[in-house]
Amino acid sequence: MLVRGALPSQNLPVRDSDAGFEKPKKVERVARSVVQDQPFASGENKFCYKNLKELSTRVQKLVLKDWSLTVTDSQVRLRKLEVPYVIPTLDIEIDDSLGFTVRVFGWFLCENHSIYKSTWRSLRNITVSNLIKEIEQLALCIGHTESAFSGDCLRHVLPMEIDSFDQNEFSSPFPSKEYYRAKDCEILILGSKHNCNICVEKEFNKQQAMKRRQARQLVPAKPKAPVSLTSPQRIKLALQTQRLQCKQLQSEIKQMKLEIEPQSIGVTQDLSHDLLSIISTSGEYNLNKR
Repeated sequence: MLVRGALPSQNLPVRDSDAGFEKPKKVERVARSVVQDQPFASGENKFCYKNLKELSTRVQKLVLKDWSLTVTDSQVRLRKLEVPYVIPTLDIEIDDSLGFTVRVFGWFLCENHSIYKSTWRSLRNITVSNLIKEIEQLALCIGHTESAFSGDCLRHVLPMEIDSFDQNEFSSPFPSKEYYRAKDCEILILGSKHNCNICVEKEFNKQQAMKRRQARQLVPAKPKAPVSLTSPQRIKLALQTQRLQCKQLQSEIKQMKLEIEPQSIGVTQDLSHDLLSIISTSGEYNLNKR
């Protein structure tokens, strides 16, 4: 019997240590070391060029056919000229941070081009000779056809040199070559394709829209369609449809008259007036009943 205020000393719970069992000790977690950048071995360089000065010094020693080189304190510019075009075929501008920009006939490469992605758009990750080699392996996108030109496309004009020996009264005073491109055209593509994926998609959408527009021109306009917003072709089709319907109704009415006249019975004028009055009276009675 428990006594009030006394501590229990019998039938106490048995601990594992008293019963001869020991709890497994927790394994302490091994401390992890902080990750540190390992220094490169002597003579090993992480980047292709350290700065613009080193790049300009090494580029001047390269033998680049058909390429012109311009070096300043803040920029290095490589341009390739081809006959008969007036503007450079390829233009590479390198700034003092070794970032580079490529233009093809004055058209900038899109920001997500594979050349920019593979090099992170920096000449720290690729040499000038390798960059030129990769660019020259790419082909020029011919863009859209002239029939698919629309507002979301741009006209790319390449001015050409004037040959005085070939000039005649029918020749253009400003010879040039034109392309029609999407605003985000890749302009340089790899492989045997003639168009980049963006230009192909834009031209396909334009052709589909043209087909839908042509199909809509074959549908007659609705009776209450605004004349100012409806094409003349649809209005013409609507008039032809209405005239055809009128002609069909007239032929049906004529056929009904031909069927009724042989079976009709002649009546006097008084009987005709009586019948008309009866019909009109019955019609008024039905209306009042409703």
